[in-house]
Amino acid sequence: MSLKSKVFMAILVACFALVVAVIEIGVLEYKAARAYVADINLPRKVSAVIHEMQIERGKSAGYISTGYDAKTGEQLAKQRLNVDQRIAEFEELVGKEGRAPMSEDVESAIAQLRLDLRDLAKFRSEVDAKAHSVPEAVGFYTHIVEDMIKVIGHVTQHSKTEVVTSRMLPLLALIIAKEHGGLERAVGAVLLNQAAGDGVQMATFKRYLTELAGEKIALNEFEATASKEYLEWFDTMVTGPTVDQVTQIRSVLDAIIETNDPQGIAGAEWFAIATERLNLFKQLEDRIVTDIEVSAQEGYEAQMLEAYIIFGLGVLAVLTSVYFAFGALRGFSAGFRKISDDIERLGNGDLSEGAKLGSASDIRYLRERLNDLRLTMKSVAAHANEMARGDLSRVIVPLSDQDEMAISLERMRSSLDAMALESGNMVTAISIGSEQMNEISNGLNDATQTQAAASEELKRTVELIGDSVKAMAGNATETERIASEAAADAEKSGEAVRSAVTAMATINEQVSIVQELARQTDLLALNAAVEAARAGEHGRGFAVVAAEVRKLAERSSAAAEQISTLSQETSTLSHNAGTLLDDLVPNIKHTSTLVQDIVETMNQQLLSFDEIETALVDLNRTIQRNAAESKASSEAAESLSDNSQALEQMFGFFDQSAAQGSHTDGLHDDNFNQAA
Repeated sequence: MSLKSKVFMAILVACFALVVAVIEIGVLEYKAARAYVADINLPRKVSAVIHEMQIERGKSAGYISTGYDAKTGEQLAKQRLNVDQRIAEFEELVGKEGRAPMSEDVESAIAQLRLDLRDLAKFRSEVDAKAHSVPEAVGFYTHIVEDMIKVIGHVTQHSKTEVVTSRMLPLLALIIAKEHGGLERAVGAVLLNQAAGDGVQMATFKRYLTELAGEKIALNEFEATASKEYLEWFDTMVTGPTVDQVTQIRSVLDAIIETNDPQGIAGAEWFAIATERLNLFKQLEDRIVTDIEVSAQEGYEAQMLEAYIIFGLGVLAVLTSVYFAFGALRGFSAGFRKISDDIERLGNGDLSEGAKLGSASDIRYLRERLNDLRLTMKSVAAHANEMARGDLSRVIVPLSDQDEMAISLERMRSSLDAMALESGNMVTAISIGSEQMNEISNGLNDATQTQAAASEELKRTVELIGDSVKAMAGNATETERIASEAAADAEKSGEAVRSAVTAMATINEQVSIVQELARQTDLLALNAAVEAARAGEHGRGFAVVAAEVRKLAERSSAAAEQISTLSQETSTLSHNAGTLLDDLVPNIKHTSTLVQDIVETMNQQLLSFDEIETALVDLNRTIQRNAAESKASSEAAESLSDNSQALEQMFGFFDQSAAQGSHTDGLHDDNFNQAA
C-alpha cells in the first residue's frame, strides 16, 4: 500500500470516529428529550389516580358509616369506575414495552404501587360484604395514596431536568396537602357525628389535629418552593365562600373536644363543604400539571433541535475534513522535494537555514540526498575518532564560512588541547596536596583513637560510681520505708494502748456496778433470810435459797474486787506504755525524715551521674564519629592520591603536538571527494 493510500485510510478512520461521536452525542440529546416527557407523564397519571382514589376513600367510609345505604352504594360504584379508568391509564404508561427505564428508586416505587392496586378488587368485595370498619377502609386507601405520593416524590428527586424539578416540588407539596385535607374531611365528619351522638372521642380528635397540622406543613412547603406565578394562582383560585365556610367549621371542630357541641353542623354537610375546597386544590393542581406539560414540551423540542444541529455540524465537519485531506495529499510530494534540497545544503556544511517540511512522494530523490549526507557525516566521524584516540595535533579547516560543523569541531579540538595542558598541571598539584592530607589524616586518626579509648575508660568508671550510688540510694530508700512503717506501727500501737486505757476505765466502771449489784443482792438475800425465819417451817426452803444467793453475791463481790484491782494495774501499765510510745514516735518520724533527705540527696546524685554518663556517651559517640571520619578522610586522601596519579596518566594520553603547528587538513577526506 502506497503512502498516499495509508494517509487516506487514516483520514477515513478519523472521519468515521467523528461520525460515531456525533451520533453518540445526538443519541444522548434524544434521550434527554425523552426524559422531559417521562418526568411529567408519570406524575400526571399518578396524580389523577390519587384524586379519584381519595374520592373513593371518602365514599367507601360514608357507605360503611351509613349502614350500607343503597344510594351511597350507587355513588360508590360510579366512583370505582372512575378510579379503574385512571388506573388503566397508569398501567398503560408503566407497562408499555420499550419504555425508557427510570431510576432504581422510581422503578421500585412503581412496582410496590402496582402490587397495592392488585389488592384493590379484593378489598372492594370485602367492603361490599360488610367485612370492614370505617378506620380499616380509610387505612387501606390511605396506604395506597401514600405509595402513589412516593412515586411522585422519587420522580421529582431523580429528575435530571431542572425545569421540571422546580415545578414538581410545589406540585408534590400541594398533593400532600390535599391528601391531609381529605383525611381531615373524613375525620372531621366523624367528630361531628360523635358530638351529635354518644360524645367526642379523644383519639378521633387527636387524629383530626394531626391531619390539620400535616396540611399546614405541606402548604408551607408549597409556599417555600412555588414560584411567584404559582403563589398568585393559589391566592386567586383557593379562595371564596367555600374556603371561608371551611375556616368557620374548623373553629367549631377545634373546640369540640371541650364543648361536645356540633352547633347544628352535620357530618355530611362538613364533608360536602370540605370536598368543594379540595376541588379547588385539584383545579390548582391541574393547572400546575398543565404548566409543567407545556414546559416539558418546550424542553423536548429544544433538546430535539439541539440534536438536529449536532447531527448537521457533524456531517459538515466530516465533509470539511475530507476536503482538506485531499488538499494535503496533493501538496505532500512537492514538500518532500524541498526537504531533499535542504538536506543537500546540510551535506555542504551549510547550517544557516532550517529545513522546510511539507508533503512528499518522490522518495528515491530524497534517498540520494540522504546518502550524500551520510558520507559527510562519515568524514566527521573520522575526525572525532582521532580526537577520541587522543590525537589533538590535527587542525581541522572548514570548507566554507557556512561550514558550522567543521568550525565547531575545530573549536572543540582547541578547547580539549588547552584543557588537557591545564588539567595536567592541576593534577600534579592535587597529587602533592593529597599526599600531605594523607599524612595529616593518619596523625589525626591515631589521636582520635587514643582519645576514644580514654573516653571509654572514663565512661566505665562513671558507670561503676553510678552503680554504687544507686545501691546506696536503694538501701536508703529501704531504710526510709522501714522507718516510715515503724513510725506508723508505733502510732498504731499508741492508739491501741490509749484504746486499752479507755477500755480499762470502762471495765472499772462496770466492775463498780457489779460490786454494787453484789452488795444489794447480799442485802436482799439477808432480808429474805429474815423473812424466811419469820415464816417458820414454811420459809425453810426459801431460807436455803436466800443463803445460797448471799454466798453467790459475796463471791461476785470478791471477784469484782479482784477484777477492779487488775484493771487499775493494767490501766497504769498501759498509760506508761502509751507515754513511752508517744515519746518514741517523734524520734522514729525524725529518723524517717532524715533517711528521706538522704534518699533525695542520693536521687539527685543519681540524676547528676546520669547526666554525666549521658554526656560521656555523647562525647564517646562524637569521638567515635570523629575517629570514623578521620579514618574515612585518610582513606579518601589515599584514594585521591591514587586518582590523581591515574588522572596524570590519563591526560598524558593526549598528543598535544598541534601547539607547535604540526599539520592541518580539511574536514572532508577522500570519501567525500569520491561522493562529490
